[in-house]
Amino acid sequence: MLNYGKCTNIGICNKANTSELILIVNPKFKCPECDDELSFAAPKESSTLQKALPIALILCIMGLGGFWMLNSKKIASTSAQVTKTTHLKTQLTEKK
Repeated sequence: MLNYGKCTNIGICNKANTSELILIVNPKFKCPECDDELSFAAPKESSTLQKALPIALILCIMGLGGFWMLNSKKIASTSAQVTKTTHLKTQLTEKK
């Protein structure tokens, strides 16, 4: 489990002034900038919207792709039908 801390040396340490979360990698539990003791802090949780947005985006792209695929088959069959009709008309006019 990752441990995070915050420096409380406000006014002296830039990390404390910005309330930056510091990942604890050394067992001393001290600020890497000012060497003061850190207080425990939990990392910020992402909101539900941040979790749901990529899923919604993927579903929209898949839906649009499916819609496009279905319509492209209809267009292709209509196009083939028009070509066949045009070919038959050409044959009929050539025989006359």
